[in-house]
Amino acid sequence: MSFTLRPYQENAVDAVIGHIKKRLSPCVVELATGAGKSLIVAALAKYFQGVAPNKRVLCIAPSKELIEQNYAKYVQWYKEPASIYCASAGKKDLRHGVIFASPVTALKNIRTIAHLGISGIIVDEAHGVTPTMLELIKQIQEYEVNGDFPNEKVRIIGMTATPYRTGTGYIYASDHSGEEPIYYDDDKARDPYYSRLLYRVTAGELVAQGYLSKVKIGETEDHYDTSKLETDRLGKFSSSSVAATFNGNTKTERIVNKVMAYSEGMMGVMFFAATISHAEEIAGYLPAAITRVITGKLKKSDRERYINEFKAQRVKYLVNVDVLTTGFDAPHADGVAILRATESPGLLQQIIGRVLRLHPDKEFATIWDFAENISRHKLENDIFTPEIINKPVPGEAVPIQVECPSCHAVSMKKRRNDPNYDGVAHDRYGNFIIPGTERPTRFVDGEPVEWDGAIMTMQILDPTQVDEFGEVMKIDIPMPAHYSRRCNNPEAFVVKGVAVPCSH
Repeated sequence: MSFTLRPYQENAVDAVIGHIKKRLSPCVVELATGAGKSLIVAALAKYFQGVAPNKRVLCIAPSKELIEQNYAKYVQWYKEPASIYCASAGKKDLRHGVIFASPVTALKNIRTIAHLGISGIIVDEAHGVTPTMLELIKQIQEYEVNGDFPNEKVRIIGMTATPYRTGTGYIYASDHSGEEPIYYDDDKARDPYYSRLLYRVTAGELVAQGYLSKVKIGETEDHYDTSKLETDRLGKFSSSSVAATFNGNTKTERIVNKVMAYSEGMMGVMFFAATISHAEEIAGYLPAAITRVITGKLKKSDRERYINEFKAQRVKYLVNVDVLTTGFDAPHADGVAILRATESPGLLQQIIGRVLRLHPDKEFATIWDFAENISRHKLENDIFTPEIINKPVPGEAVPIQVECPSCHAVSMKKRRNDPNYDGVAHDRYGNFIIPGTERPTRFVDGEPVEWDGAIMTMQILDPTQVDEFGEVMKIDIPMPAHYSRRCNNPEAFVVKGVAVPCSH
């Protein structure tokens, strides 16, 4: 079997290589479900092997299925051996230059792995910025041999279809995938691990280019009422409100019957249920001979058997709860019925992605949303592009655009919501302007800079300034119109391949 990268796959690989040649900072690429991440993983692993043949490349994925899938593509494409280091796959091999591993298994023997020397870590499903993953990377970077740190220049590359997380927003600090870089503040990216998004290809773009199936939104007039769902302190729907909304709901039987009627003549339909009890109820209304239920309590052997039966089209309906959202590939599946609510826009995109892959007998994929998810995430006009906004902190105000006077990066900062400054304008550097003032010229580093008006000032204590009595003096500084204390550009300068953040 031979492979050829599609144009967007080549662009993604080129963007990553261009970044890691100049910078050590972690980077990420956004690749829609079905974009062929495993081929990009293989191409980047091969690149690392070429530039650092005496070191290992670590390809991390969160599930056995993804690990085996990425491994298979690399071996088939390059006709070279590779290693799998994953307990659930029953293999712990570190002999070869490219290692496909699970983060949990790798962390348990991290010193042995780090001692081999690691040139690159490629992270699949990179939105899962878990403590385990962060600790794995940290221990590899900090591994010491006789005062030397052989992995200090290891490159970290993330790949995901959904580079954002509920409650904290984007997993990257800046978006360099367009013509103009965008630097995010806390309202879009809170404590992001990756410094840059280098490249993006969306499901909508791949549909338009013919690489993914066209989508049809099915009729869902008789849907569940999700208005009573409550969120906990983490922003997730509480288990009690989920059970009250979906378990034993009289609408379930009518919904299942409608999906069966709508899907007549279709090849494979996936149901996403809210709870295990709900999944079993759904399955009870479907033909038993062609229906399988997959939940977290199912034995692994039974789970694999049911999945293989579905892929072989021996069963038509597959009902699951929080299991088949990632790492599941069944191109013939042409319908997905969503009978659960999700507070996560990323999870919804993963669910939709299960039926987007091309199949010769599939004209389009149908999505039935019976739990008001499309409206919840404002996807009525574009099913593939959710609005990503962090959970607001009480007292925060609207964001404003601010230019850093030092590195000139433009970012969004939260405007002060003090009623004393309602209606007061600010200049492009985010400082309040005295109403009705002219535009004086000021000098920064000896260069004239035109400001938008006379700047309001405020007094602060400056520990470096003391009067003749030894008392700390107050100094005048511009009155900021926002709450941020510093510029959030993580790569204002690059010194010997190391990104230096702006200190302004």
